[in-house]
Amino acid sequence: MSEPNVFLSRKPVVFKAGFAALAGVLFAAFALALLAGGTFSDPASAQQLGGVVTDNKKASTNPNPDGDDFEIPLPCGLSMAFRFVFIPQSGYIGEITSHFGTASKETNMNGVAMSSDFNGKHPVYLGSSLALENLPNKYKPVAQRIQDSINATYSSEEGKDASIRPFYLIGKYEVTNAQWEAVMNGNCELNNASSFPVANVSWYDVVSFTEKLMTHVLANNPEALPAYPNNSTVVSFLRLPTEEEWEYAARGGHSVNLSDLSLHEFFPFKSGEKATDYGLFDDGVSPPNSSPKRIGSYFPNPLGVHDTIGNVDEMTFSTYKMIIGNRVHGSSGGFLRKGGSFRDTEKNVYSGARREAAFFHRSGPYRSTDLGFRLAISSVTIGTQDRLAKLTDEYRGFNLKISSKDNTARESMEILNDMLKKIDNTVQKEALRNVIDNLEKLNIKSLDRTKTEISLRISGLVDVLLDLRTVKQRQLQNEQLSATVAKQLKAIDDMIANFPNMPEISEEDKNKYHLFKNQKTENQKQVAANNKELRESYSVEKDRYHKLLEGFSHYDRYLVFSELDKMVKGITGDDFNSRQTKFCLDIVKKNLDVVFSTRPVSDIPDSALEDKLPVIPVLVN
Repeated sequence: MSEPNVFLSRKPVVFKAGFAALAGVLFAAFALALLAGGTFSDPASAQQLGGVVTDNKKASTNPNPDGDDFEIPLPCGLSMAFRFVFIPQSGYIGEITSHFGTASKETNMNGVAMSSDFNGKHPVYLGSSLALENLPNKYKPVAQRIQDSINATYSSEEGKDASIRPFYLIGKYEVTNAQWEAVMNGNCELNNASSFPVANVSWYDVVSFTEKLMTHVLANNPEALPAYPNNSTVVSFLRLPTEEEWEYAARGGHSVNLSDLSLHEFFPFKSGEKATDYGLFDDGVSPPNSSPKRIGSYFPNPLGVHDTIGNVDEMTFSTYKMIIGNRVHGSSGGFLRKGGSFRDTEKNVYSGARREAAFFHRSGPYRSTDLGFRLAISSVTIGTQDRLAKLTDEYRGFNLKISSKDNTARESMEILNDMLKKIDNTVQKEALRNVIDNLEKLNIKSLDRTKTEISLRISGLVDVLLDLRTVKQRQLQNEQLSATVAKQLKAIDDMIANFPNMPEISEEDKNKYHLFKNQKTENQKQVAANNKELRESYSVEKDRYHKLLEGFSHYDRYLVFSELDKMVKGITGDDFNSRQTKFCLDIVKKNLDVVFSTRPVSDIPDSALEDKLPVIPVLVN
């Protein structure tokens, strides 16, 4: 049963009807649902019969309330519901490490899924600034219960306080027309559009919305927001979620095992469930959707968050950055939109799907009738001197991690082990043994992270090297083209020089030869221009390659070559791409030898980058 197409306008739509008309519409809607094989067993759906003004404050703000919801007050007696999203690591600097984005059938030399449209899987590090101490007393028992369940699953990291698990808050639903009208226009009238997600607003409109909402809350209910104790000036704030915050929450957040976070396109479904149970999108079977559904019309994800699959696409606070070589590229574009909409196919509503939207078009700020948003709540990282002191202690703890290259740290471990042998006191011996064990665990974690960084950097080197070889191949082809055109021009010149001895050549043919010569001359100029552009491009890419090489100098030589050899062994195919990747890795290995020698990388000759480069013959008419 389709919903009314009310999302196209941000103006309230007032529905007026007599009792008979209302009963007729209700009967018709019920009959249509039965004919379509549908039911009204879900309370939210029963409240949302299309075409009838059934919207109330609950339907427009929190149609499926839960005891774990965090709510802030809005104008007109409305509210906005949020869900706790914990980072299941201990300490203020606790963060999760995972791979977000969407996998592709293409793989790199390590067998890791890549993407041809700059949106593939990539490593993500996510933390947050809020802790239990920041919460209003009303919500501390709820958060404590969630944190206790996390503590039962995840142990505390060494050197960190197990009672601290950072979190942020994410909107339980997409922001509705009712909430928008109340905040932006002071319009308290509810209508048939009220419980639909607001759409057709710009990124800048949303920033204005958060400003007005924050102003209202601070003026009327400041105690409703998380805040720093003993600091009356610093409060938490409402904003759009970052890409990482949005995707972590959409994938199920702390309610999903860390190992499962990146294994599914959405989150682990229960037996018999499918994506269409959780959101509205074009499934390729049902008739095309003409509008979104009212908020909360589908099952929530494991975190209790609704409508992250389809319905309306959602803005984030993050700018769009390409994923290149399994890492986030440095350039920033438009803003990032996530989740897909009712118009999109399933692959575009995956949790990891990433799409760019311009902040502005020529006609003004970008808006779309299927683009909405939800909000997040976070705070500043350092709000008090007490928090700063605790952060500093944790930071110092991180510095105890032993890198594989740190000979001083290795020597320190040997000294500690020698001390252990000489201590007779049982209590002191046990305490020192615990210190050594913790340091060794930290060393293993640090080593694993370093290995991952090295592998990603080597992959980046191969990508740049492939670009270099592509540019050089085009240069070689252009040189062939230039030589071929030069031969053609000489042949034409020879022909023209013989014209006086060839009286049978007509004037028309002579003109044709001259035109042909002019054309070839223009071709030669174009080839020369192309060669100049390629030389400049080659120089830029070569500098980039050298800088990437220099970045390896602070790693342990043995560790770098160990990871490189592992990557070579991981290539088992014998296709063209596999052979080319192996060849590039061999060149990288030779170049890295220079990095770990006393010579500068600038000493690497171009021939070392282009070794055995094949020349593809160029055919020219």
